[in-house]
Amino acid sequence: MQSQLLDLTIIGCLVLLFASTYRKRATPMVRSWTLGWLLILVHFAALLFHPARPVAHNLLTILSLSSLILCGIVFIFATGHYREAGIALPVIATSASIVFVTFVVCGVTATLPYYITGSIAPICLLIHSTRVRYTSKVLRNLLLLSTLSTGIWLIWSVAHGHADIGISAILTRVYLAVGLIYLGTFRRISAGTLTVVFGLLAWAAVFPTAEFCDHLGLIAHINPEFWNVPKYFVAFGMMLFLL
Repeated sequence: MQSQLLDLTIIGCLVLLFASTYRKRATPMVRSWTLGWLLILVHFAALLFHPARPVAHNLLTILSLSSLILCGIVFIFATGHYREAGIALPVIATSASIVFVTFVVCGVTATLPYYITGSIAPICLLIHSTRVRYTSKVLRNLLLLSTLSTGIWLIWSVAHGHADIGISAILTRVYLAVGLIYLGTFRRISAGTLTVVFGLLAWAAVFPTAEFCDHLGLIAHINPEFWNVPKYFVAFGMMLFLL
């Protein structure tokens, strides 16, 4: 409880910081970053409550996970690359991912809805990735490979009756894509850029690492705050970038 309150305080200060920066520099990048951290604030706020009613608990879980997914998509808009690649496909992929999360949280037992929603998101992102113009073809291929591999991971988890693990695949895909897009579209290589990219890639790595530790039975021995460290790297890098 205390660690969650601390996270809320820190993220709240970040939101105020980016909002004040936006008042002085009203750019799409600062606006996207402000909205993204506001969604992270919603994510942590939803974790504070533990209602007894299953319906209320499920709604808060859906809100918490959906905020994480939406944050990643909003961060993508900071680069402005969507102007040439289009915005419709990421919106469809995000909507499908949130529907997938809703199915998992609400305990849907049929596998067909998972296969449908789980396939829509990577297909849309794969098509979207081919439209993004990077300075390096290597980064584009990495983005395509990461989208394809996480899509396979998601489908595998559904096929083996572990649809809840598919949520980790979705979150890994989103933040890995953001990190690669930032690396490819930010022309200026600085300490802020490198810190943001490193933080986003580490943020993406948190979800498969947590699943692996949970499989080994080690998750209970790890301080929960450890998983939040990449978020603060991203925030610190964004502030450096703006400075």
